[in-house]
Amino acid sequence: MKIKKSLFVYLLLFVSCLGKNDKEQESSNYVLDQLSDKCFELDENTVQITPYMQYIAEQNLFCFTNEYDNSITINDFTTGKLKKKICFDKEGSNGVGSISSFYIQDSLIYLHHHWNNKVYITDTNGILIKSIPLLLQEQATAKGIYAPAILPHTYSPIIIVDNKLQ
Repeated sequence: MKIKKSLFVYLLLFVSCLGKNDKEQESSNYVLDQLSDKCFELDENTVQITPYMQYIAEQNLFCFTNEYDNSITINDFTTGKLKKKICFDKEGSNGVGSISSFYIQDSLIYLHHHWNNKVYITDTNGILIKSIPLLLQEQATAKGIYAPAILPHTYSPIIIVDNKLQ
């Protein structure tokens, strides 16, 4: 019986390897163009390195976090001019902690705070509207498993799909 099962498994592996490799037949042509540097205005409190950025195509805006003063800087992408800087309180009734990632949509800003597992919703003046706890770890622990950490980055940003924050 073991021999029949082993033979069956080997036969499946052999048949699965007979298929054509489509990747060998694909080809793509890319042309790279060298463009001029893109510069953005920074004020005296903004550092030149940022852990999180967002481009808002509808308004042609380039936004990024500034850890030094816990703010989001918004620049016009075409001109590089500073349009607005939104500072956030770290503590108190309007506190959102340290900013690590965000998503700007219309007149709302969604801030994710990794360490306290919350999403904060603010207006474009940095005024806290709502605080939403993320109960992923508590729900997973109750089921005996560990939930993955939510840690958005520029390359894996916070987005809204079908009116749901993802």
